[in-house]
Amino acid sequence: MRRLNYQEAKDIQMGSSILSTGGGGDMQLGMDALEIAYKNQKDIFIMDLDELDPEEYYASVGLIGAVSDDAPIIEELDLLKHSIEIIEEHIGMPLGGIIPPEFGGITGEILAVGAMMGKPIIDCDCVGRAVPSMIQDTFNIVNRGAKAPISVVSMDGSFIVIDEDVDPDELEERLRKIAIASGNIAAFAVNVTQGKHIKSSTINNALSMCEKVGRARREAIDSDKNPIDSIINMTDGYELFKGQINKKSYWETKDGFTIGEIFIDGTNDFSDQNFKIWMQNENLISWKNDKVYVSCPDLICILDANSLIPISNPNWNQDQEVIVLGFKSPLLWRTEKGIDLFGPRVFGYKFNFIPIEKYFK
Repeated sequence: MRRLNYQEAKDIQMGSSILSTGGGGDMQLGMDALEIAYKNQKDIFIMDLDELDPEEYYASVGLIGAVSDDAPIIEELDLLKHSIEIIEEHIGMPLGGIIPPEFGGITGEILAVGAMMGKPIIDCDCVGRAVPSMIQDTFNIVNRGAKAPISVVSMDGSFIVIDEDVDPDELEERLRKIAIASGNIAAFAVNVTQGKHIKSSTINNALSMCEKVGRARREAIDSDKNPIDSIINMTDGYELFKGQINKKSYWETKDGFTIGEIFIDGTNDFSDQNFKIWMQNENLISWKNDKVYVSCPDLICILDANSLIPISNPNWNQDQEVIVLGFKSPLLWRTEKGIDLFGPRVFGYKFNFIPIEKYFK
């Protein structure tokens, strides 16, 4: 296992938020969580996949709700911690570590919760980006998702344990209703899994990749190099667009999601062009010059053009100058099952997923 210093943890959070596609919680909440952990002298440990005990149990813990309704960081950390404690009491044994649920501000929160509970965080992720629904989980791609037990904790401290396997769609519906009743946020612990199954069920080495992305951005800034070029080179990514947020952009909280559209007027090399992104918590589908462009499961990520800090939905502003980056989704999402769970047709759009790289040939 590797003990993270503060800078390494912050690099992971920065990289995770860059790749989070606007969801997974605000980056600053993750940074605040890390600060709490280090101020309290709690060590954060990252466990390599090869270090997993094949017979020991691990679980993923996360938050469900609208990204526009974050709770105070201390309350979110307590919720996450409580969901793990409930699962451990239910199965009658401590978990060997925590599986990260998705990218975004939640990454720093998971690192902090692991430190507070003395548990390592496994170098993997259940998504490799952020997603709007628990259905979009790599455990579901390999048919290991929605297995009992599952704990759910509301903001008022009440909780339930789901002690039977359920259909992933039903699980999403049940937990979303709990989140709505709890002020659009609830915590859960899910994917209670033996170590021998985790490598085949997750995006491997995901936190290491986030750390590389965050470090590449930081080192480029420190050495007066172009951080966007450094991020793109590190990830084989693409610059999709550059421009200003148009006043037509909007969002609303509906059915436990933050839903809206982001309209961007092109500047510089994209002058006289336009770009649109449809979001449901995350940036999911884009149009360039009114034609369908990059879509989920590939990544559409927005950074402030001046600070080069990733923008979490819905924290963008009218006339804000932005850069839109795109990245290939992990290979698991490009399987037939992955696209069935997370292609554009899942959200009612009548067109197929086209891999991002095909737009750049």
